[in-house]
Amino acid sequence: MKERQLKERQLKEQRESFSGQAAFTLLETLVAVAIFMILLLAVMNVFPGVFKLNAQTRGDQSVTIAAKAYMEQARIDMTDSAKFEKGTLPTKPATSTTAGYDCTPTSVPLDATGKPTPASPSIRRVTLTCTKQGVADQVFTLDFGQPGT
Repeated sequence: MKERQLKERQLKEQRESFSGQAAFTLLETLVAVAIFMILLLAVMNVFPGVFKLNAQTRGDQSVTIAAKAYMEQARIDMTDSAKFEKGTLPTKPATSTTAGYDCTPTSVPLDATGKPTPASPSIRRVTLTCTKQGVADQVFTLDFGQPGT
């Protein structure tokens, strides 16, 4: 019988020791959830800016790829002496391939020192200026030497 009383007393002591342990109260849990929500809102406010930057970067990449293709076609055209002399340029890139940028090509004849000249240019500067409202202009420039020189 003493053994049984001893076991019951030990169990009672264990229960009392467990009831004295620290635990989260409902108030502490609510405070923790509130802090978590504030931090979550702070992080979520960053996402729209990241998405906007990502979209702008995609647009920049699209216009750069289109400009590269345009300049490659201009390089091919400028190997023809007649097209070089006249400053004949390829058709400008379509707006659908430039992420909404409107591109305008120009050709300027230059002398050997890089100064504009109307007669017998030795260099032709091709510039592709791409504009889009609300975004900085993208300008691509390439100089071509006269074919056969």
